[in-house]
Amino acid sequence: MGTWSTHAFGNDEAADFAIELSESRDLKLIELASENVIAAEEYLEAPEADRGIAAAAALALVNGQQIPGDPDEAITTWLHSQPAEPSASLLNKAQAAIALA
Repeated sequence: MGTWSTHAFGNDEAADFAIELSESRDLKLIELASENVIAAEEYLEAPEADRGIAAAAALALVNGQQIPGDPDEAITTWLHSQPAEPSASLLNKAQAAIALA
C-alpha cells in the first residue's frame, strides 16, 4: 500500500516498525531506529527515515505528548505494556534523528 497518510505511522515501513515495537518490552528498537538515522552520512534512505520518525513519535507518546493523527493500534498495545522511562540520551538521539529525517 505504500503511504496512506502524512502522519508518523501512515506508511508501510512505520506500520511494520509499530508491529515490531509492540512485540518488544523496552526502548531498544527506538534507540536503534534513531541511531540508524543519525548514522546515515550522505543520504538517508526513506525506510530508515520512516522508522526514525515513527520511533520519535512512539517516544513522544511514552512521554505523554500528543502526535498528529491516531497512533497505530500496535503502538497503543505497546504503550500499555511499556514500563521503561526514556533516558535523556535516548531523547537527545530521537531529537537529532527527527531533525535529520
